[in-house]
Amino acid sequence: MKRLPFLVFMLFINSASFSQVWIDYGAAWHYDFWNIGVGGFFKYEYASDTVIDGHNCQKITSESYVFTYNQAGEIVLAAHNYYPSNFTYVSGDTVFYRNNDAFFILFNFGAAIGDQWVISTVNTGGPCGDTSRLEVTGKGVMTINDLPYRYITVQPTPNSSVGLSGNYIERFGNISGEFAPFQQLFPTFFQCESMPGIVEWDFVRFKCYQDASFNMYNPSGEDCEYYLTYLDISQAKANEKLFYPNPTKGLLHLTDNWNAEKDVEVFNGRGSLVKRLHIAAEESVVDVSDLVSGIYFLKIRDTSNEVRIVKVIKE
Repeated sequence: MKRLPFLVFMLFINSASFSQVWIDYGAAWHYDFWNIGVGGFFKYEYASDTVIDGHNCQKITSESYVFTYNQAGEIVLAAHNYYPSNFTYVSGDTVFYRNNDAFFILFNFGAAIGDQWVISTVNTGGPCGDTSRLEVTGKGVMTINDLPYRYITVQPTPNSSVGLSGNYIERFGNISGEFAPFQQLFPTFFQCESMPGIVEWDFVRFKCYQDASFNMYNPSGEDCEYYLTYLDISQAKANEKLFYPNPTKGLLHLTDNWNAEKDVEVFNGRGSLVKRLHIAAEESVVDVSDLVSGIYFLKIRDTSNEVRIVKVIKE
């Protein structure tokens, strides 16, 4: 009997060593994608709460921005798509999602390797079966923002018409950093008997996540909405004359009467942050002489939180 308090204490410590299984208010995800001739990003947001079939559910909206090249070789926005909302709820170690008016297991973070579960009972077309399943092929623990989180590695089973693939971690879902099919937040069209070697799906990778109680997790260090923020042609052209000379060999002079302190972030053409600097109110020069030749994007924010994006060519 003397050991009981100790055992209870150890059980409490063990259960408390892991953080919450699913999202908090303000959750937002970004995933980059590419396909033949197009690229862009998916964005998911925790929009509101609702009750469905007695379950306290999170409503998650989703949209995509699709970019392509025009005849002049410029990157342009080809489409901005909105998709039907998804609904999730949590019970124990398991996250459920709603599909065709029924709830199915989305993630089970207490599952063992080899475990399977049904994610849909609707055939999306072709020779696939009516029942789609996920199988756990790996599991473990990762430390993110100094907190431990369990993850599972899943893949669709043969004959499934929808599926997910990659590493999914409790609290925020997919965290796979390399491009591959079926790595979105919710199951997507799988086409069970696809012809090998032919690109038929979007290739997707995790970009970043944050919510009200979780600081930004962005392992790539790239802007979460890079395509939209830095490749918006109309916005870039409007700011082209903010600095001169452009192209430049090293020093950019501010032409606008912008008398305020400014923080500048410099991103390369792949969207990676390569430099940060601060400009005092009385200064009007940005030095990029230490950068290699190429295209860069300057994100300039002043004390009033006004932001301007400038495309710069470094010779």
